Amino acid sequence: MIKEVEINKVKLRLFDDVGVIHPYLIENSPHYKLLCGDKDSYQKYYDRMKMLGRAKNNYMNSDEYLNFYENFNYLEEPYTDSYITVKLIDGSLFTVDGDHRIVSEYKKGSTKVLVDIVDTKVKWIGYSNLLNISEILDGVDDYVIIKDDDDIPNYRSRDDLDILCKDRNKLKDIILPRLKPYQEKNFTIKVVDKGIRTHIDVYPPNSSSLNFRFDLLYSFPYRINSNIDVNNSYFDVIFERSISKSFNVPFTFKEGKVDLLFPNTDDDLILRFLEWVWRPDKVRHVKYVKDNLTNVQSFIDILKKYTNVESNSSYFVKLFKDIDAKGI
Repeated sequence: MIKEVEINKVKLRLFDDVGVIHPYLIENSPHYKLLCGDKDSYQKYYDRMKMLGRAKNNYMNSDEYLNFYENFNYLEEPYTDSYITVKLIDGSLFTVDGDHRIVSEYKKGSTKVLVDIVDTKVKWIGYSNLLNISEILDGVDDYVIIKDDDDIPNYRSRDDLDILCKDRNKLKDIILPRLKPYQEKNFTIKVVDKGIRTHIDVYPPNSSSLNFRFDLLYSFPYRINSNIDVNNSYFDVIFERSISKSFNVPFTFKEGKVDLLFPNTDDDLILRFLEWVWRPDKVRHVKYVKDNLTNVQSFIDILKKYTNVESNSSYFVKLFKDIDAKGI
């Protein structure tokens, strides 16, 4: 379907070094930076595309793209039928083909562009990033993000963010107003009280499929359907020694930095281990502990001090050997 759209509403989908797709604002793309004089950014992306095997034989290097830009006029000879193709994903437009062309039009000052909106299946999904998690949590305190999978502040569709907080109602009252601009764009926000936790669920426009969930916990969940007991004092200890990590704001939004709060390394591993003890099906957490635990005795000491989970060094030697044997 050929349609004229606002050019700044279209995002590019570009690979990172390990082949994961990131949504990009046009102005954050290496293509646009090249046209603004930053050759290194585009050359790094060009080299990455070659390394990943994603660059076709005619994929333009820096000099070729600069020459293309100087001589390119969209939908004029010999490009009269060469529409930029885009796809509507969760209510937002993303390029399928034509990154160089749409960036060229943007750099030339076009505010609208004719595109072909297609229903092609997208092979590479990658990050969703419909929400600016960085902006929503910016400047907030009295929380820690637990069991992070190293994606944040990026996220994939249907991801959830587990947040341990001192006052879930206070945090909810901070997050909901920051989601108001998304509601004005026809996103649906649902708040569900789940006892010791509150879910803030976000659905894209005209979709019944969850895009993202803020999972706010004000207490440890491990007593539910188990005999695991965690001393309440450990809750305060986690906050007292929490750490701040600085991240780049995702390419989907205006460039910047954001600081987010996490448990320190020891507490992060303890929480992941307790999650696995509570839910043995969540093997990724115990594998993470195995791969990142460096001081077993300190780990055991924290478990003994704040929980009723029994363990010793020989237990972990056997546990980690079993994980390796199962190929987890």
